[in-house]
Amino acid sequence: MITDAQLTTLCSERRLEPSFTRPPSEPYRIVSLTVPPTNIDATTRADLKHWQDVPDYVDPSRPWRCYIPRVSKEVAPQFVWLLTRLAYNAPRDFLTKAKPFEMNKTYAMQVGKASIQLFSLLNDVYTSYPLLAQQFRRLLPSDGKAGVLMGMRESESYRFQQPLLDLHLDLLDIIGFIIYAHRGHSPASHSPAIATFISNLGGVGDSLRGVIIRTASITIQELTTYLDHHVPVHYLWYDNDEGPFDPVRLNSVDMDARLREEHSKSRMVIRQEKQDKKRTKQQTAAKQGGSQGRG
Repeated sequence: MITDAQLTTLCSERRLEPSFTRPPSEPYRIVSLTVPPTNIDATTRADLKHWQDVPDYVDPSRPWRCYIPRVSKEVAPQFVWLLTRLAYNAPRDFLTKAKPFEMNKTYAMQVGKASIQLFSLLNDVYTSYPLLAQQFRRLLPSDGKAGVLMGMRESESYRFQQPLLDLHLDLLDIIGFIIYAHRGHSPASHSPAIATFISNLGGVGDSLRGVIIRTASITIQELTTYLDHHVPVHYLWYDNDEGPFDPVRLNSVDMDARLREEHSKSRMVIRQEKQDKKRTKQQTAAKQGGSQGRG
């Protein structure tokens, strides 16, 4: 368990600016040690299937999933469909216009190229990080789903949605694993392909999904590792909780109060602009009236 002194020192040394928000009608606050809290649902684990939208709870069996990049516009062309919401929001765009439906050539090329590249990189990771391969290989996806998707011809477009999302999640799993291996472990052999891939991610690689820690059990070493790897750190703080992670004790920023303040200021500015326009209009009308009277 982390002590008050350890957490205070860590926040000071890393210049962390904790913040929190309280979901409506919930007995807890969502606290972040790094970036403002995102939409975390503490009760519905099914929400975590939208891997790029919410942080991951700590899962020692799959520690790489909090390293999955968030939705981003700064993406290499072949990964646009993968690192945006396109696969969820517009799966029909991946298909031909007429029946029988099949993958259109543009997206078939993107999906196929991304799949081939990422599974090749995964094999490179297995070679460069044999201990990770031994520990996690059975939990990671194996190739095949892209080929099935490319060969589909269906009379109903909805039949493509689940296979597309399954492949989407498999490839996100691989990207998260590559970033996790690269940032947290020493390779047995150097892979130029992995280094190039990480470099090409650019800002995408610094905007990760993040993790929801359990404050009662996390160690200072585990927390420091997340911070070193630029993994956003969040936790839930219930009203009856006590301990060093108390957001009040950490001088955390109340994001709800800040939002209300900003909203109030915006309303005041809008009100002032309306008053200024009205005053200007009245002054213009008065001048025009005076000019007509003298005429």
